[in-house]
Amino acid sequence: MSDAAPAGGSTASRGASTDPDEIHPDAIDPHIHKHKTMNNGVHPATTDRHEPREPAKTDDKHRDPPRASARGHDDKDRDHHPIRDLEPVARQRPAGSDIRPAAADGDEARLRKTSPIERASFGGVTWILGKKLGEGSFGEIYQAQNDKDPSDIVAVKLGRGEGKDMLQREAKILYQLRGYDGVPEVRACYSEGEWYVMVMQLLGVSLSDLLMEYDLNLKAILILADQMIQHLEYIHSKNIIHGDLKPSNFLLGKGEHRNRVLLIDFGLCEEYRNPETKKHIPYSDKHGFHGTPRYCSLHVHNGIASSRRDDMESLGYVLIYLILGKLPWQNLPAEENETKKQKRRKIAEMKQNLPVEELCAGLPEEFVQYINITRNLKFKQKPNYYALRMLFRDLFVRQQLGSYDDDWISSLERKKKKRRTQRLKKPDEDGDKAPGKASPRSPREPALDPVPRVTGPGKGDKRLDKQQSKWQRFLSVIKPHRDTDSEKIRKSLAKKEKKEKEERDKEEKERVKEATKRNDLRKSTRF
Repeated sequence: MSDAAPAGGSTASRGASTDPDEIHPDAIDPHIHKHKTMNNGVHPATTDRHEPREPAKTDDKHRDPPRASARGHDDKDRDHHPIRDLEPVARQRPAGSDIRPAAADGDEARLRKTSPIERASFGGVTWILGKKLGEGSFGEIYQAQNDKDPSDIVAVKLGRGEGKDMLQREAKILYQLRGYDGVPEVRACYSEGEWYVMVMQLLGVSLSDLLMEYDLNLKAILILADQMIQHLEYIHSKNIIHGDLKPSNFLLGKGEHRNRVLLIDFGLCEEYRNPETKKHIPYSDKHGFHGTPRYCSLHVHNGIASSRRDDMESLGYVLIYLILGKLPWQNLPAEENETKKQKRRKIAEMKQNLPVEELCAGLPEEFVQYINITRNLKFKQKPNYYALRMLFRDLFVRQQLGSYDDDWISSLERKKKKRRTQRLKKPDEDGDKAPGKASPRSPREPALDPVPRVTGPGKGDKRLDKQQSKWQRFLSVIKPHRDTDSEKIRKSLAKKEKKEKEERDKEEKERVKEATKRNDLRKSTRF
């Protein structure tokens, strides 16, 4: 776990807090439901797998789903688990559901060994548990479905021990960020014995999974970068730093929101300043390591306390990984009996010594500028979020990539389907082509090669070089920059930013006012 002090502290009591932003989710009504009894337990669901701070070599792969317990019906023979030990339920499979249905009663013995469906009631709602979506140091994550409303599907996290403390901290952070569309919505959270359960909005795939399925082009990366910087600006305005940015912690929405990316996993969050006095934490170089070595900043590697600059630098490494599918310090050869600390030091030395121009080889100059800007930020300095967003937006305009409101996911799907169709296209009936004639081929934007999934030097490095050279060829034929167009876009975006900020401030004041009223009401009715 992180050596940093928990952001948000321990669980608040049921009584209301004097600061509306510090109310614990257990005190929320009606969004957060707390109850003292539960008929059965549930394996909850979530949107993404949580990676440990020290990811193993297989940290990007999904784990196999769990199997249901094979124990008998007799409660005396069971070790009671608040979320496990559930009876399989026979029901029809709803349309579009990922939950496997149970079979007939005669197959009950087989179901106990194969079916992941389990049943429990809490918060006045009965949930049917489906596939396991992931697990981490905090506990396990499951997908759950409302028993009365099959279209109501949620994600549930379950943790105990040290993981329970992490989930309680995350629930409090998500409550402080409530109402913002860049983080998942929490529907309920409560303690059940030694376990802590958090029911939350079910999201789509993570960017790490998306990268394995599609070739992300520059347009998609720039749209994602704009949203990510905006999310970090908001959570920083709430006195919080994330501390563990990586592709698996960015998830896409579902349905009409699938073009939006959301930030998850706030278990390692920290407060970088006092919420009341706004006083920044003091500088310290005795801070323990936390986060993911592949994406963390140089300051975190060197044991310096985290601040806003570290989130911004980590985001730069995430963007480079999404474009190239690889970072130079991945898959470094391991020495005999090498410890995790030694491995982190090796990664830190390579980050420090590798020139930024070489790190961003084949990429637009804006990525070099971004890394240099974020690395040169002072400990207490506030990043210029607007300037960083405009850095990538100017690149977007200069390359005439369309609009930020375009459905970039559908574009990726169409390109993938087209390439698959071309590969599977049958030859002529005679099995050959007319002599002396070349196949007609229309010019198109060069797509990135599939992400190299091999370890060590050799073929993977060659594919990466080929991928970078394609970017260089693509950038060499772009149209020249037009200052007039860029200036118009800049003014339009500045006006839009100002309007959005005014709306957010207005909504925040209303939420604070409502929370204050609820606090006053609780105090007046307390016995």
